[in-house]
Order: sequence, then C-alpha cells, then structure tokens
Amino acid sequence: MGRAVLLNDGTLTLLLQHFVGERIVVGRLAQQVVPGEDAPRGPLSRTEGPVLVRDVDLAGEHSARTYVRARSVICLDAVPAAVGEELLSSRTPLGVLLNKHRVGIFRQLSGVRTGTPLEGEGSAWTSRTSFLSMGRVPSITLVEAFPDDVLLDLDAAVRNP
Repeated sequence: MGRAVLLNDGTLTLLLQHFVGERIVVGRLAQQVVPGEDAPRGPLSRTEGPVLVRDVDLAGEHSARTYVRARSVICLDAVPAAVGEELLSSRTPLGVLLNKHRVGIFRQLSGVRTGTPLEGEGSAWTSRTSFLSMGRVPSITLVEAFPDDVLLDLDAAVRNP
C-alpha cells in the first residue's frame, strides 16, 4: 500500500481517507504569495507572475495524525482563477480543489527519496517530488513527504484487514 501511495497520480487525500478510515483534513497551513523571481528553485523559478508557496499537513480529522506533509509551489497565472482564489481563501487540499474544478493535469514524478528526516523531525520520512502541468504549461511543483511509520502502517492494514 505504501508503494501505491507513493506512485499514485490522482487525488492523494481521497485515497488516504479510504485506507485510514477517517476523513483527511488540512491540519497545518502556511502559505505566502511571492513574486515569480523569488520562487523556490525548480521549473517555476523563472516565472514572471506571482507564485503561491503553500505548506500543508494532511492529518486525520479525529486522530490528528499527520499522514502527509506537502509543499506546493503554484504559478497563479497558470491555474484557473477559481482554483487560485480558493487556494488563497480556504483550507482545502490542492488535489481536492483540482478535482472539484475538473482541472486536467499531467503529473511527472521527478524523484523519490527514502529515509530522510525532515527539518525538525527525528523520524525518517519518504518523499516524492512531482511537476504538474496544465495544457503543457508547468504550473505546480509538489513535494509530498510521508512519515515512514505511516507507510508501514498502511502496508500492515492491507495485509491484515
């Protein structure tokens, strides 16, 4: 199951809800709009328009367990206006918003890193980096990190339902 989560190219929030048995919500949200030239390095670092840097923790609604820590770098000029507005005004996960607004994306998995502790975290995490394009335009850089114990628990839940 952990591998399926890492290779999933759809809405991760809905997949997690199904396997963990509780609603997934945005537990922590920090976001900032920056000029394109100040965007973090990556495919969007040379964009001229504003970029939204959005850090979220996807957590269980009742358990408050963090299942995913994600950083999205979103070129606001490249996403539909309604998506950009809702990103700025809501706590809705990115994938859920893209699905809600029926935004077609092409996801290119750039890499997976295993056993890497995140800043301020003592435990190991596995992360994946993806580039999302809309209409052949690079629009979003997405880094999603999963605590290794979550991936192991998902695997165990599938083996022992």
